[in-house]
Amino acid sequence: MPTLFLAAAALPRPVVVWLRQVPPAVIAALLAPSLFAPSGTLDLGPGNYGLWLAVPTLLLAWRTRNFYLTIAFGIGSLALLRLATG
Repeated sequence: MPTLFLAAAALPRPVVVWLRQVPPAVIAALLAPSLFAPSGTLDLGPGNYGLWLAVPTLLLAWRTRNFYLTIAFGIGSLALLRLATG
């Protein structure tokens, strides 16, 4: 119900700027455990493929700002690396 009242209201600029940061923060909170601790404990070693492939994937996302290309690159590169390493 509150969204009906807020739909017609103009929010102050600081609130709008803050709300724009919510989706990236949620995505980071969801991804961080699987990137830094895929087996439940902190793993920063070379065997943590997801963590190391996140770096070029984030660079691609930052450079292109293309959601679908970034997702395809991240999933594809991880699949190919796992296939190549067994």
